[in-house]
Amino acid sequence: MGLTGTLSVGRSALASHQVAIQVTSNNIANANTPGYTRQVTRLTPLRDQQIAPGQFVGTGVGVDSISRAVDESLVARLRASISGGSGAEVIRQWLGRVEAAFNELSDQDLSTRLSTFFGAWSNLANKPQDIGLRQIVLQAGDAVANWMRDLRTQLSSLATDVDERLQAAVNTADDLARKIAQINTEVVRAEGGSNAPANGLRDQRDVLLGELAELINVQTRLQPSGAMNVYVNSEPLVMEGDTQGVALRQSLVQ
Repeated sequence: MGLTGTLSVGRSALASHQVAIQVTSNNIANANTPGYTRQVTRLTPLRDQQIAPGQFVGTGVGVDSISRAVDESLVARLRASISGGSGAEVIRQWLGRVEAAFNELSDQDLSTRLSTFFGAWSNLANKPQDIGLRQIVLQAGDAVANWMRDLRTQLSSLATDVDERLQAAVNTADDLARKIAQINTEVVRAEGGSNAPANGLRDQRDVLLGELAELINVQTRLQPSGAMNVYVNSEPLVMEGDTQGVALRQSLVQ
């Protein structure tokens, strides 16, 4: 290897490390960018050059790949945890509203009004001829009836709110599924079966998957093509570039 070869080694080293510095700069620039995954530059030695029988000399270094520093299996487990946590939070919120409607453990709850009502009957039983006690029974009964009507109104309003929230969540989930399927198509097209991942598109897809996991319990499987298949309770939702869609179905419990 002469002077030309030596200069070629230096040129490949400068070019490769310039790429590595650019990737590092990009990581720093996106340190606070939501959904961004840190990228790693992997360098690899270039093919040796034979200068004599049995003698080989290196020809420099090249960039093997620029990939995301992410563990897909760990991210999948994180999405499952997000689904579980979001589901528990939704249940807590709605049960809290039901609890507030019943208003137990206060002097305005159902048990207190029923105790007052039956107490009035007990007093009347001891003095059935007392007009005042009869009036108290009527008032207590009217208070219980009004409380029941108010509770029914609150629970009906709560049921309507639940239906509206469910429909909105279903529409959002369906839109997210379509976007994930579209990005799957773009990832497969961009990567073209190569080992060079489309990092930006994969980051966008992970953000959408995280948002979807907050709405429904999803499982994901990364495909060799680069697409991400999405399942809900083992039922396919997104397969490559196609989506089955999300819809709301209501049924009466017998």
